[in-house]
Parts: sequence; structure tokens; C-alpha cells
Amino acid sequence: SRQVLLLSCRTYADVVALLQSAKSELNDILAAFEYMDKGIVEMVLQEHGDKRLPSIDAPFTVLLETHGSNAEHDMEKMEKFLEKHDDRIDDGILAQDLQQAEECWHLRELCSPTVASLGYVYKYDLSLPIPQFQDFVDHMRMYLEANWNDPVEVVNWGHVVDGNIHTNIVMPGVFEKEIGLLNLLEPYIFEKALEFGGSISAEHGLGQCKNDYTHPG
Repeated sequence: SRQVLLLSCRTYADVVALLQSAKSELNDILAAFEYMDKGIVEMVLQEHGDKRLPSIDAPFTVLLETHGSNAEHDMEKMEKFLEKHDDRIDDGILAQDLQQAEECWHLRELCSPTVASLGYVYKYDLSLPIPQFQDFVDHMRMYLEANWNDPVEVVNWGHVVDGNIHTNIVMPGVFEKEIGLLNLLEPYIFEKALEFGGSISAEHGLGQCKNDYTHPG
């Protein structure tokens, strides 16, 4: 059996708590646990309003999928999980059929192409300790707000279960690389990732400009 859910959370701490609980309570059927922040979900829904996508309005959205061999048993486990953690979940969508499941995943899959359609994207695939994700993101937003005058968006999503985060920084409407912004971001973002206890290789391998920052001295 397959179950696909979108869950909305008020805080990143709720996301972390749900992940930790899912690992222990759904461990034998847990197949995916992804997160998206409010910024990227709003971008996707705004740019693809003509598509059949689930409507989510929350600071954080979790995409959870389970696979199992006993539908009744799997549903019972999921119901217990949701009931136990009701205080950490603002709202949720449980896909009722294959089409709804695909629509939930489509929301996640549209993240990268949506950002690319809005402007030149500075993409960073980072591996960070799971509890540090949001602190790192908040730091980068404050850093850019203090040091860059033009409008810039920092949006994030990732395989939080693996500790991998996709940090995407985009200047809406600007489709060429801005050297000033690039120099502001690099090597600063790599150094900060290391300071937060992470690394910069994540899931997509190493870019040439990352090589000097993969092994802290």
C-alpha cells in the first residue's frame, strides 16, 4: 500500500519533531520525508495556478510517503501517528487516490523549475545537521538583507530525512549572473555551512568552486 500526505506546520521545530517521530513510529514503512518552506510553495502556486495542485498555506510543508504490504496495518499506523502529533500539524491532505498522490508530489517537483523561471538562480545543495536547517536559512536571509540592496528571495526545500537542503537564491526578473551577488555569497555560504556543522557536497556532487571548502582545516 502507498500513502502520500502533505502536512502543514507552524514551526521548523514541529517539522523536526515529526521527522524524529516518523523515523521511529513509521520506520518500517517510511519511504520519503521532504520539506518545503513557505516561500517556495507560494512561488509554485503563484506560477502554476492553472495546474491541479494542492493548496497549502503554512510556514512549512511536509511531504510524507509510506510504502507497506498491509494496507489496513499501514493505515492504522498512520492514523495513530497523526493523532499523536495533532498538536504539531496545522492541517493536512491525505491523498485519496493515485491522481491526488501525484498532485502532492508535483508540488515538490515544480520547486526547481519554478525558481528558474523567475530569474538567475544561485543554487546550493548543502548537507546540514537537521536541527540547524532553519537557523542557517535565517542567517543567510539576514546576511543578504544587511549586505545586498536589490530584492532577493531565499527559498528552501529538501530531503530533510537525509539532512540535504536545497538553498536557492534568486533575484526576480534578473536572468544573468550578478557578479556582485555571487561574490557576496561565495565563499561566505560555504564557510557558514561548515560553521553550522555541515558540508557542501549534499546529493548532487561538488561544484568546482566548492572544492576548497569540503574539508575544514
